[in-house]
Amino acid sequence: MTGTYDKDTKTVYWGVGNAAPWPGSMHPGDNLYTSSVLALDPDTGKIKTHFQYHQNDSWDWDEVDAPMLIDMQRDGKSFKSLVHPGRDAIFWVLERKADKINYVAGWPFVKTNVWKGVEAETGRPILDPDHKPVLGKRVEFCPSLWGGKDWPSASYSPNTKLVYVPANENFCGGFTGEKQPLVPGQLWLGTKPEDIGLIPAPNADHFGELQAWDPATGKKVWQHDYKTSQLFGAVTATAGDL
Repeated sequence: MTGTYDKDTKTVYWGVGNAAPWPGSMHPGDNLYTSSVLALDPDTGKIKTHFQYHQNDSWDWDEVDAPMLIDMQRDGKSFKSLVHPGRDAIFWVLERKADKINYVAGWPFVKTNVWKGVEAETGRPILDPDHKPVLGKRVEFCPSLWGGKDWPSASYSPNTKLVYVPANENFCGGFTGEKQPLVPGQLWLGTKPEDIGLIPAPNADHFGELQAWDPATGKKVWQHDYKTSQLFGAVTATAGDL
C-alpha cells in the first residue's frame, strides 16, 4: 500500500507490516520498525524517524495503511498531525515534525481486551499478557486478526473535520502458537491455518461499523452498523459531503 507525502517537509510516511511468525515469543523484543509508520526522505530513501504503534506483534496486526496528514487543533494547540485508526484497535493521533513523530493521543475505537491503555508519555500500548498468543496454548483476543480496521482506508473531511473509519466490531480471534520452519514461498504463520478462530461476541447484532470520529476531541460523533459482515470497503469523503 502506498504512503502519504508531506510537501512542506518533503517527507513520505509509510506504514509497515508485522513480524513473522505470529507468536511474539519466536521474535522477542520490540521488533524495530515493524507495525510502525516510517518517515522517509524520498531523495535518499533514508529513515528520518518512526513511530511504532505496537511492539512485538503477535496478532497479525500489520499497520500498512498510511496515516492521514491533518492540520489539527487539539487542547488549544495547533499542529500538523498524523492520524491512523490502527489495525490494533487504537485510534492514533500523532504530531509530525521534520525529524520527529510525537505521540499526542490514542484510544480504542472498537472493543479490545489486548490493551489496558496507552502510556501517556511514550504512546506505548499497555499489554494484557493474558491475551497475547504464545506457543503451545490457545489464546483468544479481541479484536480478531482482521483488527479494528483492516487495509481499507479511512478518510478525513476538512469540511466536517471528522475522520470516517470502516471498522470491524464484535469479532474476536484465537489460535495456538507452534514452532514451524521457514519454508521459502510458503506462509510462515506459527500456527495451523485451520486453528485460526473467528469468534462472534455473545448477542452481537452487527459486525461492521462506519464510524465518524472527531480527532480533536476523541469523541465518536456517529456510527452506521452493518449487520451481517465486517466492513472491508475503503472510505472517501468528498467536498460535496458524500
